[in-house]
Amino acid sequence: MAASVRDDSAPLPHRRPPSPPLSPAPTPPQVLAPAGPAPLSAQWFRENLGRYRDAAIDNPSPQNVQLYFYLQRVAMDKSSQFAKVSERVVQGDPNLDEVTQRPTATFGANLANRQGGLARDAVVKKVAGMASLWFFFRSDCPYCEAQAPLLQLLEKEYGFAIVAISLDGAPLPSGRFPNFQIDRGQGQALGVTSTPATFLARPELPALAPLAQGLLALAQLQERIVVAAVRG
Repeated sequence: MAASVRDDSAPLPHRRPPSPPLSPAPTPPQVLAPAGPAPLSAQWFRENLGRYRDAAIDNPSPQNVQLYFYLQRVAMDKSSQFAKVSERVVQGDPNLDEVTQRPTATFGANLANRQGGLARDAVVKKVAGMASLWFFFRSDCPYCEAQAPLLQLLEKEYGFAIVAISLDGAPLPSGRFPNFQIDRGQGQALGVTSTPATFLARPELPALAPLAQGLLALAQLQERIVVAAVRG
């Protein structure tokens, strides 16, 4: 059998060139949310309402003024809505309702004041049983003269012992507290620089509690006595 002879002149079979690698699809550009607060939000109004107001003042065209007032109207409506909801919330929660702490009606407030006054009087009377008041005065001090009768009222009504001490060694012109003592350095030790000066003295405490260096009304004396006694 004869061997087959290859014909080099015969055309080679056609081959397709390899396909180029596929490129990834382009990523669409991301659209970023605009920076800043949401339009017409509370923060937006804080940051922008003044700008619209200034624009309306600097250029008071009908459009600028109208726009500012519309924005102001929206802000007021939002505030009014907040106030209405707040009222409902507070009214339904005794921990938030101020009426729970203290009556707001006039007659209720007056009753609370009377009850508070009675409780304060009871505390002042209790303090008077274990403390005294030191009263530093000068004979030429008109405010000392005005303070003296109020201290005598505390002495009479609550039983306070009043220790009157004259810084200049002379009595009050009215003759109140005739059994006064002459200052022997107590005033300087307590830092008295103005008269009348009043201190609360309790035997169990190492130091006197200052009430005031100046004229006090009766109610102020009572309040400060209670505060000094509680503070100890």
